[in-house]
Amino acid sequence: MIYLGVNDLDLAQRASKDPYIQGIVEVIPYEQNINLMQSLFPDLKEVVALTDNTPTGIGNEKQFRALQEKYPKLRFSVINSSVLTTQDLRQKLQEQKEGSILLYLS
Repeated sequence: MIYLGVNDLDLAQRASKDPYIQGIVEVIPYEQNINLMQSLFPDLKEVVALTDNTPTGIGNEKQFRALQEKYPKLRFSVINSSVLTTQDLRQKLQEQKEGSILLYLS
């Protein structure tokens, strides 16, 4: 079996133990984007990821959260649009404070 674009790195790692399963994972350059955010916005305090409950969204969120240890001075949080009404999502976005930046994952 060959896969392409799997973004759940844990799943891909487990699958790679089977010699009959190979493929390419989808690794999004979150670290480079966060570094760019910090250079553009030196007062950055929080990175807020906007995601959903799709398999892609879940995989992307795992990759995003895995970076938190590399940035101890930043808060990482997630807004999951799958569990919010349109009005609630608008409200959450409006509530973001100065020093926060939104990163749309999926």
